[in-house]
Amino acid sequence: MATARPLVSVFNFENPTEKTGTVKMPHVLTSPLRPDLVRDVHMNMAKNKRQAYAVSAKAGYDTAAESWCTGRAVARIPRAPGGGTHRAGQAAFGNQARGGGMFNPTRIWRRWHRRVNVTKKRHAVAVALAASSLPPLVMARGHRISKVAELPLVVSDGIESLTKTKAAVQALQKLGCGDELQKIMDSKKIRAGQGKARNRRYVRRLGPLVIYNEDNGITKAMRNIPGVETAHVDRLNLLRLAPGGSFGRFIIWTESAFKRLSEIYGTAKGGAPMKKGYHLPRASMQNADLSRIINSSEVQSVLRAKVEPPTSMKKANALKNKALMEELNPGAAERKLVAKKATEKGTAEYDQVQKSKKARIEESKKYNKANKKGDETFYKTLMKAFEARAAADAAKKAAAAKEAAGEDEDEVLQYDDVCKLDFGVQVGGRIVDCAFTIAFNERYDPIIEASQAGTNTGVKEAGIDARFQDIGAAIQETIESYEIELNGKTWPIKPVRNLNGHSIGPYQIHGGKSVPITKNQESTIMEEGEFYAIETFASNGKAYVVEDLECSHYMKILGST
Repeated sequence: MATARPLVSVFNFENPTEKTGTVKMPHVLTSPLRPDLVRDVHMNMAKNKRQAYAVSAKAGYDTAAESWCTGRAVARIPRAPGGGTHRAGQAAFGNQARGGGMFNPTRIWRRWHRRVNVTKKRHAVAVALAASSLPPLVMARGHRISKVAELPLVVSDGIESLTKTKAAVQALQKLGCGDELQKIMDSKKIRAGQGKARNRRYVRRLGPLVIYNEDNGITKAMRNIPGVETAHVDRLNLLRLAPGGSFGRFIIWTESAFKRLSEIYGTAKGGAPMKKGYHLPRASMQNADLSRIINSSEVQSVLRAKVEPPTSMKKANALKNKALMEELNPGAAERKLVAKKATEKGTAEYDQVQKSKKARIEESKKYNKANKKGDETFYKTLMKAFEARAAADAAKKAAAAKEAAGEDEDEVLQYDDVCKLDFGVQVGGRIVDCAFTIAFNERYDPIIEASQAGTNTGVKEAGIDARFQDIGAAIQETIESYEIELNGKTWPIKPVRNLNGHSIGPYQIHGGKSVPITKNQESTIMEEGEFYAIETFASNGKAYVVEDLECSHYMKILGST
């Protein structure tokens, strides 16, 4: 058996060994294979033959059930009435109850049918026809074609004039379809499922499909042969060309029908004369040999060279890898064995360890006894080394005790202290509030610079109709842009979030409005004629001030008596 290319032989149906001529292979039989396309179109077309069905709207509700409501220690689902029977008191209506209604019952207005794009259907038919001309695909579908002369199988037009089933069977057997017909007869069996009780008792496999151009009796001759179907070349249906959505059906063509394929589907370059605006499907790639394309000089010339990964020595832990430890230290295994024996009683290694342990204990006792008395004992030597620190700690404790008792003591600024000086002046009730920071150690200069920059930013952002939330966000962004390095570690500088600037009124240092130095949701605005003290505070710590409840300064409350 062979596949003829580019010409196909035409066989005499009465004497298949005799060739009556050749015909040119239609372009439709060279279409690219798309099993996914055939499967999708077949699935949607098959749905259009379904008959609508649904359950009865009264199914599961044909009873006078009522709920017992609450207070009876049972579920509130409706229950069947009556007594003296098993059914009485049983749950009804619910989809979880025996004999109840169905959840989301099927309805006849389901979307049963599917519309398939016309071009998509035509492409699927073209693919199915192309698959029928390839012996491997036809055999893979289960057809027995080992005795068939060649595929596609084209016979003379005289077969269209057969009117008797007996003559049709003899013609098929002469063409090499005897094994195929026998397979169909042997495949008859009882259908699985409920269909066997619905006048669809038996099922059998499908055999060859005979495609003709003129019906001169061939349909009557073939219609009673099990598994054999006929189709007109002008009315090809995908449901018959690819039953079950699997292409590769065994097709027998008449000569005139085979020639008409070129008239119906046209050529690959030209359109289809009988199908307006249709062109046969074409493969996306002219050459499907990917290895040849990738290894071609054109592709390789624009590809980047393969980047070899850097070679690195595998790092292994000798403490976990026994083989590596033995390679590095051949005596490690012996030492491990000796250490294990030293923990087992009765071994020479254990006795030796205990003997050396006792010797160390005795030596320690002798040393402690010899150094127990005398002025230069270890304890006294250690105490002398920490006398100065102990005195400093004692002085700190004394100062803390005085402070707790409420005694006044002069505060002296130290070298590492950072101090905030805040003072003001008033003339005729007009107040000028001023504050600045002092640090003696230069390493704290970034904190001072951050505060100064934050103040300048606040003054720049302030003005008529300026929102406090915008001023606070700008000050916070400026201060947080600074960092300070202390003891080799870098710390971020942050604004103190519970300290603010404030408005100033006549004889009133705090006029009622606060100017934040951190980002918040304060939507208050500055108004014309108001005075403000822009005060910024920065820290590299938690940036939060905890009040100790001690009053540091006083302010008159206007309007009080």
